[in-house]
Amino acid sequence: MERDAFDGGGAMMEMHTQDIRAGAKPTAKTVCGDCIVGIELGGTKIICTLARGHDDIVETRRLATRDPVSTLADIERILDGWMRTHDVRALGIGSFGPIELNRSSDDFGRIGKTT
Repeated sequence: MERDAFDGGGAMMEMHTQDIRAGAKPTAKTVCGDCIVGIELGGTKIICTLARGHDDIVETRRLATRDPVSTLADIERILDGWMRTHDVRALGIGSFGPIELNRSSDDFGRIGKTT
């Protein structure tokens, strides 16, 4: 495979040699197939990664951690874009603090304070 095609966001995409010779321009969905998204929430930065597997990264975006509303809006914009152009099958989140896992809690899914 050759790596010489870029999608609209600047992320490198793989194209099969026969597609390049035929002049075809595959869509991101056909290039990515079953993608997964990983989000690492850190105290100073957020890393969002779109991948086909552990060793097959499609795109990585790094954001500064800001206030909760702005940070979540930034993440949502990235995810919305990827969901429109890629066949995303799963999402994983790594958090810098404890996440409330009790489904009956009013704070279910929220990140708590570390002590």
